[in-house]
Amino acid sequence: MDLWSGLVTLFGITLRNSIMLISHYEHLVEVEGMPWGLDAALRGASEHLAPIWMTALATGLGLLPLAIGSGDPGREIEGPMATVILGGLVTSTLLNLLVLLRLALRYAGFDPRQAFSGGSKMINRIECTLFAFAIGWLCVSPLTAASSDSRKIDGPHSTVTVRVYKSGFLSAFGHNHEIRGPIQSGEVQEADSPSVELRVDARKLRVLDPEVSEATRTQIQDTMHGVQVLDVAHFPEIRFQSTAVDARGPDHWIVHGNLTLHGKDRPVAVEVTLKGEHYRGSATLKQTDFGMTPVTVAGGTVKVKDEVKIEFEIALIK
Repeated sequence: MDLWSGLVTLFGITLRNSIMLISHYEHLVEVEGMPWGLDAALRGASEHLAPIWMTALATGLGLLPLAIGSGDPGREIEGPMATVILGGLVTSTLLNLLVLLRLALRYAGFDPRQAFSGGSKMINRIECTLFAFAIGWLCVSPLTAASSDSRKIDGPHSTVTVRVYKSGFLSAFGHNHEIRGPIQSGEVQEADSPSVELRVDARKLRVLDPEVSEATRTQIQDTMHGVQVLDVAHFPEIRFQSTAVDARGPDHWIVHGNLTLHGKDRPVAVEVTLKGEHYRGSATLKQTDFGMTPVTVAGGTVKVKDEVKIEFEIALIK
């Protein structure tokens, strides 16, 4: 819905600029008496250059902050819409000034002798409107094709789970940890060049550990959020961006990408399967690779393993 809102907005801006340019061509021929040809077309485009650029510039400046912060919480709708409009403004401006000029020269028939002929004038306006619609479609059709296979992650129904295991001489007196949180935002490309990008708010990760008391869970969670582990005050976001996807069979892939965690960017490989309408995956990584020290207690006789397992389940917005 957010991308389509951007496409509709872009189509309206493009259509408006195209109709205004065609109307100016008509004015030059029918009112000022210029013969229709290359000189009239170039004059009309140059005189209309400033209004077209000002429309694009004013709209672009207003949407630029939304596009830059498209990954921020609360901007899951405005960010992609702003990005679509900004990209389309560039192409629509060029198409209005270059392609529309050539189409008008080839197909339009501005005749000053028919300026006061109602039927001819109506036909001419219909032709001009069709030219404007053609330009608008040229602008939005590539964006529509590019976005048709891209689907947003359904954050409230998508989760990431971290499993941390105990070790040490007295590990029998410790316990494993299960940590879970929602996937904040992301996007899955299911076309010929598949990709995935997702973000997790580290501050929303919660320790589940059903075998311990509430007070102990709170203590474990405070340690996890603190400077010794995630340090969420300085590194609130966990981000994964795929770089390559290898198919391993029906509904089975190995997704290679970069994981940004605790301020460090490291390559990881994630095994992914499709179960029904949900993507499920898992990967194993070491805390020390991301600058984190595994927690130890009792002089190291009870500690957590450096290696942790990350699992995720992703639902996509329909």
